[in-house]
Amino acid sequence: MGAGPGRRAVALLVMSAVVVVAVLIAGVSLGRTLALPGDVGPMTRLADWGRANHLSFVVNRVDRR
Repeated sequence: MGAGPGRRAVALLVMSAVVVVAVLIAGVSLGRTLALPGDVGPMTRLADWGRANHLSFVVNRVDRR
């Protein structure tokens, strides 16, 4: 008793919707961070955003290069 084509389509639609919502939330958050006033460069803001959103392991790895 496997999932039929209808169930697969619904599952794919739900997963797609979840990904779209996640990308929109992250995009708005990042966009707001980059649009802040000041003379700090975009790379610094991106790093600060990453650290504030629990991505410091990624920021630190990129920072070492």
